[in-house]
Amino acid sequence: NYIVMQVDKSDGSIEWVNTFNGLASNYDVATGLVVYGDYVYVTGASFKSASMTNYNTRCYKKDGGTFQWETEYDYSNKMDIPFDISVDSAHNFIVVTGASQSSSVDWDYETIRYDTFGIMEDEARVSGSGAGFDRALVVKNDADGYIYISGSTVTNGDGDDMKTVKLITESSYQYDI
Repeated sequence: NYIVMQVDKSDGSIEWVNTFNGLASNYDVATGLVVYGDYVYVTGASFKSASMTNYNTRCYKKDGGTFQWETEYDYSNKMDIPFDISVDSAHNFIVVTGASQSSSVDWDYETIRYDTFGIMEDEARVSGSGAGFDRALVVKNDADGYIYISGSTVTNGDGDDMKTVKLITESSYQYDI
């Protein structure tokens, strides 16, 4: 389970608490949180079964902690682990990025863009040049609406390298370095 709470900045008292327990009542962990306007967005890994995690993203009202919506992402009944969450400056979309298993020996960057109601609008998968645990660890948006993700990727079995990707519309990417 994971807990989301709001703490009063003046005296440290707890204003509200929400607990999340996934479908499998197993290990659930929050990996990213962002506050924007009147909302708190949380993403994390949640076990759907004894051996499979999914991205789980939730939205709460900042004032009172009222649950608003939840969405889950699963790629091909394999492991999916989000690492970061971001909201664009105009509050038009939420972006979640992380790692998604594509085979028993290979993982890819997986980035999902949701509207502010939790409906998936777009997704982008980016793979390294070798099989291994590619994982996007950070997501940021610029003022023009572009999405940047950065993380670690396996390069032909030679170890991990940093990889940064600028995403553009329609699940494509403009560059990676």
